[in-house]
Amino acid sequence: MKEVLFVNFGTELCKGVLENVYNELQLKHCYVIDYFPTSYSDNIILKRAFDHYYITRGVYPDEIHKFPPLDASLVEEMAFVETITLKMMDRLYNESHSYQERKQMYLNHLRFWNHFLINQKIDTIIMPNYPHEMYDYIICQLCKKYKILFLNFATLPIISNRVILMENYPEKNWGLINQYNEIKKNWKKYQANLKFSENFQVYWNSVIEQNVKPPPFYNKKKSIDFIKIAKMISLMILKCIYLNKLFERIKSRVLNWRFKLKCLKSNNLLKKTYLDFCEVPNLNKPFIYIPLHYQPEMTTSPLGGIFTNQELMIYMIAEAVPNDTDIIIKEHPTQWLFLSRGRTLTFYNNLKKVKNIKFAHPDFSSFKLTSNAIAVATITGSVGWEALAMEVPVLIFGDAHYRYLDCVHNIDSQNACNNAIKKIFEGQKPTIEQLKQYLLALDNISISATIDKWFLGRVKFDLEKNTARLSAAIIEKLR
Repeated sequence: MKEVLFVNFGTELCKGVLENVYNELQLKHCYVIDYFPTSYSDNIILKRAFDHYYITRGVYPDEIHKFPPLDASLVEEMAFVETITLKMMDRLYNESHSYQERKQMYLNHLRFWNHFLINQKIDTIIMPNYPHEMYDYIICQLCKKYKILFLNFATLPIISNRVILMENYPEKNWGLINQYNEIKKNWKKYQANLKFSENFQVYWNSVIEQNVKPPPFYNKKKSIDFIKIAKMISLMILKCIYLNKLFERIKSRVLNWRFKLKCLKSNNLLKKTYLDFCEVPNLNKPFIYIPLHYQPEMTTSPLGGIFTNQELMIYMIAEAVPNDTDIIIKEHPTQWLFLSRGRTLTFYNNLKKVKNIKFAHPDFSSFKLTSNAIAVATITGSVGWEALAMEVPVLIFGDAHYRYLDCVHNIDSQNACNNAIKKIFEGQKPTIEQLKQYLLALDNISISATIDKWFLGRVKFDLEKNTARLSAAIIEKLR
């Protein structure tokens, strides 16, 4: 019998998926980590249920003190994971944590899950998204070590209502790679009968052929549903009372807002400093365009690896470009909006000292910068895909969904960056045909469904069909 751990499937979009998989595979029980792990139907037998809120903060049951202590070899083996996880803790919107506090949280995560996965003989772990909440990233890396099947869905940000089922992240997506290679090898055959599904065809017609950029989901204005908000708050309070955790959650919210007030003051200074550095970009001079990612966020941590520190990407490019080439940096439009702590004054001041770096106002047209650039550099951003659609070369520093494209420059070292810049200045450019081949591969392997509430406003949504499609993909993989 399979021993399955489901992580954060308790949302409206995913709860039915867990129940379908549980019933179809005839599981006798399962393990869950969730915000409200008691919310599943009665026929789901939970052998162990963990509260996401506490687990995220490294607060585990007292039994952890009876678990075997960590040994040096494991801690050393997981050193890179530790680096990423400590940075990932920027996501904890509460009082600032010292290095020692972060380190203790990390060691608690590692100690608990290293023993638990082995002791409970967990053989399958399923998540609806990339692991990016500290503990789940550590679980993911332990799965790699112990050869435990790890499944997660990845949303395609360029296409509404499309996800890919990933297997054993961070390994390469061999399903996509093989499909892409098959299409390239037999392109004449595919080209003669080329037909995209509806969502992909709409995207191709508007974005690729007409160069119409869809507005990003975070900029879409939505009407406020006060009734829905009231229901959500009421449900949260009732569940907290049931779990005897109301006071702790209220205390957390108070601390959260106290910290946000500190962030407001800090971000105002950060914003002023950045805007003081801004100047109108010279679009007639050669330049490489680098739009910064919003942080903290999954798109850089963990998907960026070491390049979650975006200055490392910028320093590499600055070292590689000719002296007469500018590097234009543009801050993410929402970086100061959500009161995050993803930037520091040191970050901006150090970049200001780098040769040829220019700062563009966050409101300056990204389309103009992309279309006039010699190349665009990003970690995982959709701006890279938009650049490819304009036949502008792209340098990628992270695990972007389009990184397997032949015309993309994947960068992990200074030497790779130097070679890519050299090829770009020699005139190497992507082609629309290459994009069409890759888009067809994405169309063939992706699932018409969504796991993310952010995308609901962009698609015609049928919860029953969505649940059935996500369930079927997981069940097929596990049978």
